[in-house]
Amino acid sequence: MSKDTNKDKFYSNTYILILSATVIILLAYIIFFTMFGTSVKNQLGWESTSNAIGLVGLITSVITIVFVYKTYQSQSEENRRLKKDAEFNRIIDLIKGHLEYTNRYLEKEKVLDKLQSICDKLYDLGARDYLVLSELLIQLQRITKYLVPVLEIFNTVAENKELSDQELFLLKSIINIHIDRDIIKAFDNIDYILSPSADHLNASKIINSSNVLVKDVESFREDYKKIMDVIISPSLLKSDE
Repeated sequence: MSKDTNKDKFYSNTYILILSATVIILLAYIIFFTMFGTSVKNQLGWESTSNAIGLVGLITSVITIVFVYKTYQSQSEENRRLKKDAEFNRIIDLIKGHLEYTNRYLEKEKVLDKLQSICDKLYDLGARDYLVLSELLIQLQRITKYLVPVLEIFNTVAENKELSDQELFLLKSIINIHIDRDIIKAFDNIDYILSPSADHLNASKIINSSNVLVKDVESFREDYKKIMDVIISPSLLKSDE
């Protein structure tokens, strides 16, 4: 049972209980003064029976107003929740549709095969394969430069302030599930081969000998980070700022 349903039940039960108690007191009051005289005045000078009825009517009216307001407030909250759920479901549908488009592109362009081929060639570079490395970086940037704007649409989801952290985490999970993990692995391997940590490989040595190649690798790394931000890292979760 939802929290809103529990609230409605609480307000309803409280209203019925108070109203029942008021009616019982009224009946007892009327019976008492009917038995001992209808014109008896209480200490305040009220006509007992008529004023008792008026007092009970006033109390009942106040209780009814409070009950109606609480019910309206609860219904408004429920309507807002339903509207938010509908918007969240719409976002999920949009993301799934965009993922299908992205995966069709990845499959059509054989992106995974291209990345694995680039990775193998980078690993096997000779000590003087400057031109080969330059061409491989160009091929790599063709892939990343296309993927970045395609995937960045997912980051716009994080700008929706109406979504909770749990909802954003769910959206990120949907993205993770639908992206080929082999593509992520291929990007990771390429990033490692091009990094200073792989100084035992010729690719790293050739890069360090050319400022042009250093800039090309830096450009790749920027795109690589943007892609991984969408696929892997928790950038879709709201920051504390």
